[in-house]
Amino acid sequence: MADIHLKLGKMKTDEIAAWFGLKGKSRAQTFRNNKERYLRELEDYADFDIVYGGIEIRGIKNPGDDVYIKGRSDSKKLILKVFDEEWAESGLDTCTNVNNKIMKKYSDELTIGKDTAYRYTLDAKKLLFGVAFKEMGRLGYCKYLWCKVYDQEDGLSILEPFTEEEQEIKREVMKKYFGTDIEQDILIREMVENGELTKEEAYDLSCEIRNLNKSGFMSFKAELETLFNCRITKGTLVVRNENVAAKQLTTEDFNWE
Repeated sequence: MADIHLKLGKMKTDEIAAWFGLKGKSRAQTFRNNKERYLRELEDYADFDIVYGGIEIRGIKNPGDDVYIKGRSDSKKLILKVFDEEWAESGLDTCTNVNNKIMKKYSDELTIGKDTAYRYTLDAKKLLFGVAFKEMGRLGYCKYLWCKVYDQEDGLSILEPFTEEEQEIKREVMKKYFGTDIEQDILIREMVENGELTKEEAYDLSCEIRNLNKSGFMSFKAELETLFNCRITKGTLVVRNENVAAKQLTTEDFNWE
């Protein structure tokens, strides 16, 4: 049987039921009886509105990801369940690295590909540790920082923070490429407040002044990697709230179905 693909525009109830793999003359009714659960699954694939007689698909979230995968919800729950235990004990890791760990360790249980698993890993990080520099998650908060990366033979990586001495070296390299004049940033901000620049124009101007373009950034990163003889990447440091026990949280806490 050929795969059924989501399509933009209205899909009748029977069509969307068939997309979910429901069979028989009563498949539309089966969908209606379990509508809430099916719609939660549909949210992983598309932006949509509920309309009379079916679903209006406004957009496919990821091009090419428009065929229903049975068991995908279970994979999503599994990633949420194991995310915190797979994150490095030091607190410093990346979602890419954690996703690789999960794919490697739970390959027999996951029914999704690496790209989909990565999206769920990002979702788990946001739910558990919030958005960097912005909001808390259920288990704590997180922030980004530059760190050293040592790639292992098994395809995974170990991340290490800079020592105090290395931090000083990094600061000097940053000064070399990007400067330290904060006054120009304040002046640019004033230009935004006065209506002389839009926020987008201010960002572009600041990047231009500070050499924060692709060329400047890559040169900065390359010099650090040469100095420290390892890869440099943006790591995520999670800080756990000691008053919350991860084992007390379940998928039901997040309505992850």
